[in-house]
Amino acid sequence: MTKKEASDPSLRMQVYDQIRIEMDKGNFSPGSFIRLNELSKQMGISKTPLREAMIRLETEGFVTIYPRQGVVVNRFSLEDSRYLFGVIGSLESDMITANFDKFDKAIIEKMQGYCRVMRQALDEDDLTAYDQTHWKYHQVFTDLSDNIFVNRIIAPIKHRLWDCPKRGFSKKWITMACDEHEGIVAALDAKDLEQALFLIRNRHWSYQYNEAYIRKVYFPNGQ
Repeated sequence: MTKKEASDPSLRMQVYDQIRIEMDKGNFSPGSFIRLNELSKQMGISKTPLREAMIRLETEGFVTIYPRQGVVVNRFSLEDSRYLFGVIGSLESDMITANFDKFDKAIIEKMQGYCRVMRQALDEDDLTAYDQTHWKYHQVFTDLSDNIFVNRIIAPIKHRLWDCPKRGFSKKWITMACDEHEGIVAALDAKDLEQALFLIRNRHWSYQYNEAYIRKVYFPNGQ
């Protein structure tokens, strides 16, 4: 590793991003091994930034590191989705409850703006714009929390769920999500905590409520 590589966080991020892109393209298929020696030669870098990227990917659940053997790309299962939906729903419910008095006019207007952008992106079939704004919408709950552990816990979980390669598509599901986003903001604006939590727990992050669409989008051909 060169001195520049050791001190350049942007390089480490670029390596992580490139590996994630290759995963999204299917070049690292679930169950396959990632050989660090071969990959470092292909990318023209030392193994140190690669190892750091793999540690982060393992933390986010994308890979498993086996000492002296290599790195295996993890499969995403239906049970994984059930767990992730439940955890995110519980965490966001807790964040909303703990910070309910912080949803002032400025925050509500920001979230309403995100809802409009998501709806427009859906109408224009711009899934990239939708996904980027979707992340910002849910990040509001995290940003309002003063607990230092919140983002460290929920960010990897959201990455694992939202950034997992999708093999199907359902515009109806995204439309439902837009309706739910708008409903949550309306409940927060009306100071109706019970309704906001109902939409978060029993609609937006309910595995049972969304199961048919989860299967269609993530597992169209079965597991």
